[in-house]
Amino acid sequence: MSADAKIAVFEDSIVLPALTQVTGSEPLTRDFVAELVVKRPVADAASEELLTNIAATFRKRAGSSLMLVDRKAPPGIARIGGRFGLTVIYDVQGDEVYASPGVMFWMAFNNKLHGFAHRYDNAIARHRVEDITRVQVLNHLLGALSFYKLYAYAPTPFPGYR
Repeated sequence: MSADAKIAVFEDSIVLPALTQVTGSEPLTRDFVAELVVKRPVADAASEELLTNIAATFRKRAGSSLMLVDRKAPPGIARIGGRFGLTVIYDVQGDEVYASPGVMFWMAFNNKLHGFAHRYDNAIARHRVEDITRVQVLNHLLGALSFYKLYAYAPTPFPGYR
């Protein structure tokens, strides 16, 4: 199977169903406006800027994204603040395809965007798309979103920041 076909199967069978489930979650939509992004550009300029930065930062093929806009963002923050962007990043090596989630959001402590290269399974450095499960996609999102909620608006750096 070609790399493009592997990506299409992964997106259609794992990524899109998982992210669609999340965008319809009532608890999530109480706090965020959720948008599943499969085609760009998006209408909101600040969200598009964030997604563009994710793709540029990771310098690999970008797949589908989840954009969350915080309904309770504090006043007076940066224009791009209050947004949580997650994009599937693909590393294509011939017919082999590896995927990992890239996350980016603005942080108050230094008024800058921060990008995070994550893994669907911390024990697997290069995770083949055929081996990634829906549960891993959802678990990653839960952990990354929890980090965002704890530290995005914090006045001090997050633990481990240098």
